[in-house]
Amino acid sequence: MRFGVHISGAGGLEHIPAKAKKLGCETFQFFSRSPRGGKSVLTDEAIEAFRKNAAACGFSDYYIHAPYYINLASAEERIYRGSIEVLRDELVRANSLGVRGVITHIGSARGMTHAEAIQRVIKGLEKIVQDAPAILFLEISAGSGDVIGDTLDEMHEIHSNVRTNVGMSSGQLQIALDTAHAFASGYDIRTEEGLNAMLDEYDRLFGLKNLEVIHVNDSKVGLGERKDRHEHIGEGKLGLEAFRIFVNEKRLAHINAILETPKDSDEEDLRNLSVLRGLIAA
Repeated sequence: MRFGVHISGAGGLEHIPAKAKKLGCETFQFFSRSPRGGKSVLTDEAIEAFRKNAAACGFSDYYIHAPYYINLASAEERIYRGSIEVLRDELVRANSLGVRGVITHIGSARGMTHAEAIQRVIKGLEKIVQDAPAILFLEISAGSGDVIGDTLDEMHEIHSNVRTNVGMSSGQLQIALDTAHAFASGYDIRTEEGLNAMLDEYDRLFGLKNLEVIHVNDSKVGLGERKDRHEHIGEGKLGLEAFRIFVNEKRLAHINAILETPKDSDEEDLRNLSVLRGLIAA
């Protein structure tokens, strides 16, 4: 299992790999543009510097996280089409920057039924992943409100339809997990039995070999409370023992585990990384 954190792009994208290395990361994720909106341009010079620095720091697996405003279930055409356009561009950027892929939330169903929203998501994803130059990772949600994708079954409905309709391999569209989201949406992963039950389900639906990246966060809310509230490792409702089980699960030895825990400083990332690594059995 390789550990990393979300790295700020403040000061320039090209400095991200060095920041990640300084924190002792083995993988990382970042925003390639403002997560809140606005125009974004990547120069050839910035792209070349980023790739050079990532290679110099020894990184091979790293990820772009898509902006928060992405909504592939929106009934508003401007938001829907804009989300498709931005995700397509993020995949092009990922390819340019040598990034493994783009991790995105799916969106929220408003102004239509849940079933209609699922179909809208599927149609949007078909446009995005057709001949995609990098992997698109759909992240499981915590399930608050009308958010799409809070169960592996629902993710499978979306994933399988897109794959069938586009005629693509599983490698172009994958499903990412998040420990806090999964717990809040009802997966009790605090025990070996609970974690294995979720992994068995993932294996049945997608193949565990296709599980590449997991966001590792404790949860401020309890099991099934359906709210997206991250907490420091061991300080939330999941608790330290859940993460001891998680980091020692042999079936997860191949994954990239990326922290999205609250932070006001690098010291908090360092502390959370230290806690996780300290739970690994000798």
